[in-house]
Amino acid sequence: EEKLLKLFDSAKSLSPCIFFMDEIDSLCPKRDSNQSASSQRITTLLLTLMDGCSNSKQTAKIYFIGATNMPSSLETALRRPGRFDREIEISPPSSADRFSILKIMLEHYPNAVTETDLRVISDCTHGYVGSDLSLLCKESFINALKDKKEPVTVEFNHIRAAFSKIKPSAMREVFIEVPRIKWSDIGGQSVTKQKLIECVEWPIKVPYMFLF
Repeated sequence: EEKLLKLFDSAKSLSPCIFFMDEIDSLCPKRDSNQSASSQRITTLLLTLMDGCSNSKQTAKIYFIGATNMPSSLETALRRPGRFDREIEISPPSSADRFSILKIMLEHYPNAVTETDLRVISDCTHGYVGSDLSLLCKESFINALKDKKEPVTVEFNHIRAAFSKIKPSAMREVFIEVPRIKWSDIGGQSVTKQKLIECVEWPIKVPYMFLF
C-alpha cells in the first residue's frame, strides 16, 4: 500500500505522464469472500487513488493503461468509465494473420517451404499466437539440423514434426474460429452427408426449391 501511494505521488509530480500497470489482475482481482483482507485493501486503495486523479484538475493529465490476459478475474469496478474508459481486446491471430507471421519468421531460416505449404500450416495452427509460431519455426529448424543434410533447409515435413511439441496458447481461453472444411474432406458417411446437405445447405443456397 505504501509503495502504491508513492507511485501515485510520483505520477502526480511527473504529470503529464502515462501510468502503465502490467498484469493488473494480480494487483486488482475480484473482491469476494475468498480474497485476503490485505488484497481487498490494495484493490480499494487503487480504485480510490485512480478516482482522486480523475477528479483533480491538477492530475487530469495522468493516463492509465492496464494490461491483463485474464479479464474475467479483474475487479469489475475497475472497468467502469472514469477509471478505464476504453477496452482494447487483442484476439489470437486468424488463419490469414498466421500465414503472414509464419512467412516473416521463416525468412530468418533457410527454407524450402512454398506458399501452398504455408497455407496448410496456417490452417492447422488454430489457437497459436505469435510466440507459439516463433517456437514452431525454431523447432522446425532444429529438426532440419537433426537430418544432417547440407545445406540445412527447413522443409514442410520438419514443421509438421514440430507440431507435437508445441501446444497452442490461445486454446486455454474461449476462442472460436470457423475452420475451412469441405464435404470432400470427410471420408465415408455418404448417406449421412447427403442428408445434412439437403437439410442444412439446400434451404440456404436454393430456398426457392422449398416454396411448393
